[in-house]
Amino acid sequence: MSVVLSWGERSVSLNQRGTGKGQIAERQKEKLIAKMSFTVNTNPPGPEAKAVAEKELRETEENVKKGIETLRKYLEEDKTLFYSTDDDFLMIFLRPCKFYPESAYELMKRAADFKEKHAVLLHNLIPSDEKEAFTEHNIVNVLKDRDHKNRRILLVQSGKVWNPQKVTCDQIFRMFYLIHELAVEEPETQV
Repeated sequence: MSVVLSWGERSVSLNQRGTGKGQIAERQKEKLIAKMSFTVNTNPPGPEAKAVAEKELRETEENVKKGIETLRKYLEEDKTLFYSTDDDFLMIFLRPCKFYPESAYELMKRAADFKEKHAVLLHNLIPSDEKEAFTEHNIVNVLKDRDHKNRRILLVQSGKVWNPQKVTCDQIFRMFYLIHELAVEEPETQV
């Protein structure tokens, strides 16, 4: 599998040789591996996603403008949080909170607390830090194709495939964190 993960200015290319034992026939396995290659899509949401965002997330021009302005004000007043205040970044927190800026601000505080609490595992984490766990052990994968509702598909094989002596729980936590960080960079996935 060839996966291009990008995270801000950092990026790494991961390559999977497709080796390993399993019950999937080799041909089926090759097809599955081909589906696990993905590129982060930072394009604006398409028309269907925009319609869903308006209906389910209250994403109207007025709510977006008010949400961004208010959330930016909260961050400028808070001297303990150090987040970007550009519009696209603030949208990452406003969308899951249905454009209620107070809720988005609380989410940002929880995210900062989470990163601080888990700093030993997350500080300066980049995809290449877990390259071997991603490419050699086939435990956590994101398919390149999306489902019928255009959602990302995450495959986790935590049963027979997972060898905790080769890939620790901490590594799996870090892989999930990296995938989450990449997913929130995609406006379509945010919806």
